[in-house]
Amino acid sequence: RSNFGLGLKAGVYPEGNVNFLARSGLDGNLYNEYVHGGYLIFSRPGHKVFIDGRTPTVYSPAFFWSTRVATDDTKWKRLVTEHKLEAALVSSKKSLCGVLVKSKKWKAVNFDEVSVLFVLDNGANRELINKYELKEAQVCEDGLSFEAPEKREKLEAMRAELTRFLLRGGANRSARALHKLGQVETELGAGYLESATVHFQDSIGITDNPYTRYDYGVALSHLKKYDEAIGQFTLALEEKPGFKEASLALGVAYYDTKEYGSSVKLLKKYLLRADDKAVYLAYKILGFASIELNMRETAIDALQRAAFICDDKSELADIYFRLGNLFFESSAYKDGLEAYAKAIETEPEYAVVLSRLADSHEGAGRAERAVLIRGLVRGAVVPDGL
Repeated sequence: RSNFGLGLKAGVYPEGNVNFLARSGLDGNLYNEYVHGGYLIFSRPGHKVFIDGRTPTVYSPAFFWSTRVATDDTKWKRLVTEHKLEAALVSSKKSLCGVLVKSKKWKAVNFDEVSVLFVLDNGANRELINKYELKEAQVCEDGLSFEAPEKREKLEAMRAELTRFLLRGGANRSARALHKLGQVETELGAGYLESATVHFQDSIGITDNPYTRYDYGVALSHLKKYDEAIGQFTLALEEKPGFKEASLALGVAYYDTKEYGSSVKLLKKYLLRADDKAVYLAYKILGFASIELNMRETAIDALQRAAFICDDKSELADIYFRLGNLFFESSAYKDGLEAYAKAIETEPEYAVVLSRLADSHEGAGRAERAVLIRGLVRGAVVPDGL
């Protein structure tokens, strides 16, 4: 549906890697997967293919079977030895891609929308590896698989490598490379976000997919361009209705724009899809949005779940404090005091916050609440200097 007329549908075949094979002059024995054999025959009739769709008329069932089970290091090495393989064209989403990335003997030199090209690290390929090896880019992936490295230096190295990659002949039309560069720049944050949005736009202009729309929306949210972000998350969900991460991001964006009803609706949809794998942020924002709508029971339930899976101390203390407020508003003072006590236990500074809250209750004529909170605070250890 995304393009009309005659010709090959963009982003389906390993066009970028086949073009690289032609430019680089690589002509050793090439492993390719069954699904790419026909395209290789069509596009490079002079290069012998490993296997194609003529199974079982040309290739025996046993040979076809061996190509399908060679997805671990041991069986792959046997395949390489038996067929003297020097290069491998594999799907970026298949397990074999991950096996070759971890191997010291195989080096990724190019990737496109659907595949990665690896070459054996031998004397014949050394010059090619020195010129084109991809050390930092995450060439294997599946949807939202970008994993940000812990060290910022690694992110900077990934950005530099992807930028160089896009300068290769024909690579500037790689939607996946542009998408990956945008992901890296989004992770780098301030100073890179505007550039990230440009790369996401360029990627979408080549191949429109919901994952790029989602990441584009995330970058826009970081820039506080919430209306534009909402538009991207909505488009992602229209194309992939079951895209739970987009439901979550859209719900958070609606909360940021104070559209609390829409936020609650989207977050509940996300939680239904995610079930027990739901992330902390979803429960937290659902709780906050429900507070704004005076939906106390929903807010309490969401924040209790958020507290159970929260790993950040300052966030956790805030959750307990808000739970205490909700319980006090419902006159459930025992539960409220337990929540306040957990807030102080998590972050002792909340003893001061609660002292001020007690003053506020007293000033508003809620003496009973003030007395209860002050009693709790007197039993807490207040940090020096507060």
